[in-house]
Amino acid sequence: MLFEDIVILDEIRDELFPLQDEEKRLLEESILKEGIREPLIVWIPQEGPYKGKKILVDGHNRLDVAKRHNLKFKITIKQFSDLEEVLSWVVRNQLGRRNLTDEQKRYLYGKLYNLQKKSYGDPNRFSASDQIDHMEDAPSGLQKETPRENNKPRTSDKIAESTEYTGATIRRYGAFAEAVDHVKKVSPTVAYKILNGEVKDALTTLPSFTKKAPEEVLPDVVKKIEEGEKSIKSALKKVVREKEIEEADKVVLPPVIDIRFGDFKEVLQDVEHVDVIITDPPYRQEEINSWDVLGEFAQEKLNDGGYLIAYSGQSHLFEVQSILSKYLDYVWVFCLYFNGGPTQIVGGVNVVCNWKPILVFGKNIKKFEKPTSDVVLSNRREKDLYDHQQNLDAVKQLVETFSKPGDIVCDPFVGSGTTAIACKLTNRQFVGAEINEETYKLAVVRLSKEQEQHDETGENGQA
Repeated sequence: MLFEDIVILDEIRDELFPLQDEEKRLLEESILKEGIREPLIVWIPQEGPYKGKKILVDGHNRLDVAKRHNLKFKITIKQFSDLEEVLSWVVRNQLGRRNLTDEQKRYLYGKLYNLQKKSYGDPNRFSASDQIDHMEDAPSGLQKETPRENNKPRTSDKIAESTEYTGATIRRYGAFAEAVDHVKKVSPTVAYKILNGEVKDALTTLPSFTKKAPEEVLPDVVKKIEEGEKSIKSALKKVVREKEIEEADKVVLPPVIDIRFGDFKEVLQDVEHVDVIITDPPYRQEEINSWDVLGEFAQEKLNDGGYLIAYSGQSHLFEVQSILSKYLDYVWVFCLYFNGGPTQIVGGVNVVCNWKPILVFGKNIKKFEKPTSDVVLSNRREKDLYDHQQNLDAVKQLVETFSKPGDIVCDPFVGSGTTAIACKLTNRQFVGAEINEETYKLAVVRLSKEQEQHDETGENGQA
């Protein structure tokens, strides 16, 4: 058989999982030692543009080795009615490969479903020989779906008959396969990463993402994964952040919300007085000096009877309290309780952390005017824009507890702007600063979107 007589179609080759480098090396060593023992499988169409041509169906890697070393090989001609039947055979054949990843298995089941559902209904297109034989890895204990009322099973149910999957599961895998194929058009490299199990949330996130995400977003997310991101969600988060940063320069905030870019010691110097400071300073030991600067700032800017409310980590709590006590009166420590369960394990002391201290200091005040609960609930984790982002409902509770409408609330460490949003929602004035330019721009855009939503839904958030 001459190499020139074999035709390779991209449609078929693209459905094959590429061999790893080590697999290629071992295959070539085996062929050079023992020859090409297994014949290549070809299909000769009886009509269409490739009528009479020998189309390669199986043996692409063996053919590559044969070409490089000018080796002889044999062929076996297999009959197929059309290209779709060829592709179905290729998919089923790959299910027999060992060491398939979970993503590869689900992709193949989904591919088979997507190919078969196009032509199912012709009784000659799904014979007993089309059943899948390699099902030892299918989960046990799953119930088969009930056929439809007309007693004609869906394609997914027909495929599921030879597995322990349900028809609904096969259909979900079909959506996953479609999503991977969509990614493959943008970047075969990323599609390979997904099928190789290198994108940790691909099975759960990719189908809905490719269906709902704007067309222009997908290439950006794919590029992030090419650059090393390990999940769809993290890549999308970075893309959204970058796009929002680009919008920041166009945003005009309302006069009652004043967010400034820079070090608060410098950019907030012209602020004469504030009624309360609610902030989330850095917790790390190397940044402990920032608490000294914060205490001095609070002593200078707070009105008499005003409060400094500061989130704190537990590791350096005693030191932080000692620093702030040089400038203000200690009042109490509130508990920010993570209602959704623990968020981290503090490795240094091996503690599952379920709460965070909120320090309450006052300027010439040591007692609350009325009985006040010292527990603040954080009902859900909010880290969409910023790694240190705090729960909005919890911050609103603090704003409403320690200030009244019209008061000036200050946050020297604005972060993603949660305190500013809480003030906007509760009719307080706000002034603050953020030293990181990217984070500052994210906060500005977030405030702008909050304003747009407020304008659309009305004062009480009701449509």
